[in-house]
Amino acid sequence: MFTIIEQREFFGPSSATGLMLDPCGKPEVYETRSAADTRIQELDDGECRIAHNESSRPQYSVRHVNRLSRADRALVDG
Repeated sequence: MFTIIEQREFFGPSSATGLMLDPCGKPEVYETRSAADTRIQELDDGECRIAHNESSRPQYSVRHVNRLSRADRALVDG
């Protein structure tokens, strides 16, 4: 299983990195890397509304759930 990590950059400068969450606040999880890559392509091709003080579009990367920190893994495991 794979998940998406998003990194957001803000003026200041500062950055925030975390799991990509669905509208219910749960991490998005994909059975294959290909499915996660497809989701990233959709995000990159779609409209983007940046948050207050955010300096650019978020950057996305795919990570296997076994490579997550314990805290992030606990969120994925629910």
